Amino acid sequence: CDHEANAYLRQMMDAVFGRQNFRNEIAWCYTGPSNTTRWFPRKHDTILFYANSKNSTFNRDAVRIPYTRVTGTGRSSLARGRRTDSEVKELEEQYSTRGKVPEDYWTDIAGGGHIPRTERTGYPTQKPQALAKRIIEASSNPGDIVLDCFSGCAHVPVAAQITGRRWIACDLSPRAWTVVRRQFHKLPELGIITEGEIASDNPDSTKIEQKLETSNRIIKVRGPGQLPRRTTEDVPAPAVIDPLPDIQFRQSPVEPSHTIWRAFIDEWGPQCWYCGTAKVADRRELHLDHIEPNKRDGTNDDCWNRAIACTICNSNKSDRLGLEETIQIAHEQGIIKTEALRQEVLDGFRNRHMWAKLRWEGIKRQHELP
Repeated sequence: CDHEANAYLRQMMDAVFGRQNFRNEIAWCYTGPSNTTRWFPRKHDTILFYANSKNSTFNRDAVRIPYTRVTGTGRSSLARGRRTDSEVKELEEQYSTRGKVPEDYWTDIAGGGHIPRTERTGYPTQKPQALAKRIIEASSNPGDIVLDCFSGCAHVPVAAQITGRRWIACDLSPRAWTVVRRQFHKLPELGIITEGEIASDNPDSTKIEQKLETSNRIIKVRGPGQLPRRTTEDVPAPAVIDPLPDIQFRQSPVEPSHTIWRAFIDEWGPQCWYCGTAKVADRRELHLDHIEPNKRDGTNDDCWNRAIACTICNSNKSDRLGLEETIQIAHEQGIIKTEALRQEVLDGFRNRHMWAKLRWEGIKRQHELP
């Protein structure tokens, strides 16, 4: 989306997917002529990246791009500190082979007049297939279904087909069907034909029959009110889809964090809940952690979502890991010595968490919260 819709769509997506499932706001940057005299040239679109759960697909290795050198210095951007030329060269070879995951600003995919001529459709909002390809490869696996609800310039269906995904494309304009068909005809190696080409009264039916022999897929098109119906009875009915939860907005905690920290220490002693290590009663040694990270949930800073974490466990957990993963890492690092102790720490955490929830219920009643 562009600057006109970005702010509104971000709020709508928060309501649909939940703020905790926001992943990135990506700036797709491009260049081109501009005659503006009253503001900076507007040369980027915004890609809003959401997921439907913390276990959603993200294929980092599928979208890696080469590292680049810093020009003008004669040394690689990978060079750090005092390294010999041979060490720098070895690092370059090691990292350039693997590449890096793109940051949240993309400057390596051309747009506008730099889109390859074979892809151009005449749409004013034309997007390159390379853009769709990166998004599809990052967020799905071969054989998955890609849904494109705005398929006017056909870049998503083509990219999905090239990367081995199934796809469904929709658009309000009837012209989109013509564009989709034309774009696939430009790529005969994909072996795609369209449903209308198979009609018996088609004057090119002989050519179509020959094409059918090498076709990998037939595109079907449906107008309003003509959605396809299931024709087989042996396919199980789709599983019931749980409704999306109501959107949750951040609210101010009833208690300040230092009050929660002190209550936890007084009740359970100066001990990390994730690894069981005893520490001094100092907030520099024992942090007040969010059990469900702020970036995923964080809708409340009250005691039911808080725990005491030592510096090491707090760093390991960051905003990525859950309870059992954090405890498992402490076990693998040797902080928790045995499997029996690992289970003991896990049970102890759950007991403390239950106590914190009960404590919160009492505080809620005192403050007459809804």
